[in-house]
Amino acid sequence: MPGPIKLACLSCRASRTRCDGLQPCVSCSNRGRDCVYQPSRRGGARVRKKNRAWEQAVAEKEASEQIPQHGDVWDPAQDADVIFDALFSQSIISGGDILSESPPDISSQFIPSVRTYQDDTAILDAYYIFIHPYFPILPPPKTIPRDQAIPRYQNNMDGSGGESEPSTSISLAISAMLALIPCIHDPHPTSKESVLFRRDYAQYLAQCALECIEIESEIPESSVDPAKALLQTPCCDSREPFHPKVPLELESIIALDILSAYEYAQRGNLKKMENRAGQALMAAMSLSLHLRDDNDEPNEAKRRVWWMTYICVSQAAIVGNIEPSILAVFIPTFATEYPALESDLEAFSSLIQAQQAMLATTQFSTELSKAVKLNSDMGRIHERMRELDSHLESLIKVADSWVLQSTRTATVNPTEEVVSRSLRCMTRIKLNSCRVTKPWRLILAHIFDVTDQGVIMFIRGQLIRK
Repeated sequence: MPGPIKLACLSCRASRTRCDGLQPCVSCSNRGRDCVYQPSRRGGARVRKKNRAWEQAVAEKEASEQIPQHGDVWDPAQDADVIFDALFSQSIISGGDILSESPPDISSQFIPSVRTYQDDTAILDAYYIFIHPYFPILPPPKTIPRDQAIPRYQNNMDGSGGESEPSTSISLAISAMLALIPCIHDPHPTSKESVLFRRDYAQYLAQCALECIEIESEIPESSVDPAKALLQTPCCDSREPFHPKVPLELESIIALDILSAYEYAQRGNLKKMENRAGQALMAAMSLSLHLRDDNDEPNEAKRRVWWMTYICVSQAAIVGNIEPSILAVFIPTFATEYPALESDLEAFSSLIQAQQAMLATTQFSTELSKAVKLNSDMGRIHERMRELDSHLESLIKVADSWVLQSTRTATVNPTEEVVSRSLRCMTRIKLNSCRVTKPWRLILAHIFDVTDQGVIMFIRGQLIRK
């Protein structure tokens, strides 16, 4: 793969080929393409640091160690502050060369770090360890993965330490989630500085992933000949796929699903969570992932991408307490078969049914609230509640009968035993979180024998208390 370039036309960006930066470039001239340049919003020049900063920090530390200890109480945190301030004040004011002579043990002792990975293979292994058990959107691994994290320190963000940034939407989105996990080389992972550094770096990667998705769908003619662009489709990337069993056209959908979970779990932005999931759903349906595959050989990658996209969209509706109208319209046409684990053929289907039950209870609560406000007929609401309650009880009864065996390994293996146990546990949690409690059912059943007005008054009172 060619090294990074500072300036590249849109065509070379999309095909991941080296661009000489000319107008037009050699690649576009040879292929007869329009050569269009667009400034990138990524990165920028980094401030370099002088060796003098390290010498001054060491001198400050040695001077502080010579202070007599029988006087005032020695505070080691003061030494850390001195070195920390010296490193950053000198680097910002003076610039210069990188601190290549800094011993890694001392720098890592005081400077926050974030986990990075050398290449896509290492990122994929880390995904299987930290993300796949709870978000199994990729096919199972071929071998047992191992973590190969490389620490990246806050004072070395210009990449001089040999780290290489991911360059595709899926690798960037996964790296954004992985960056939030404390690095083993950080001695103070829960400190405010370390937490903020990890969050900032994760957000940087998430923004790069979104930009990469835009570039991957870019048509160079859009900026020079829009009429011609209408007759074309985004060019297919010729690079190697991130996962050997996942087609390139599915990578941006996977990235959007992961970013949807990122916006919800890390940033608490329900609007962006819904937008990312909705964009992934539209892209998945444009590829007909919601339809049954006509091929005799099952495509596990497409099944997982589709149903995990469905879970992301429905989860956004559940936590936002809104009705996903798009799902209500298209659900009858969803014919994609459920994914299957080698160790558990029913784990995925059970999770999806639990998710659908949660979505149904969310819609029921919305209908109930509207009926109370409008003083509507509560008979239909009562009947709907009985049907929903009966459905939930049947699902919970099946879930309670499960005997979850302890797994023989703590990491994901090709049989995905860890994933099976995780999905079963999530299914139980989802079912019990949307369960209508027994006292509530008994009280409502008793009141419905009186008058509808009594039901309205009772439910309105409960809503006011909440």
